[in-house]
Amino acid sequence: MGYVHVAHDCRIGNYNILANYTGLGGHVTLDDHVTLGGQNGVAQFLRIGSYVYQGQVL
Repeated sequence: MGYVHVAHDCRIGNYNILANYTGLGGHVTLDDHVTLGGQNGVAQFLRIGSYVYQGQVL
């Protein structure tokens, strides 16, 4: 989990995986069992639901 950035007021559920170079903007909510691949960015004020898989950005 190198170089992962979690901004202010984020809520992260259980059993989540954040790969290298992943960034979460402010006020982001990750529900349970979320997987974010490498080099992903999540804009502020978004909610990612349970069991979501977002692959690596190339």
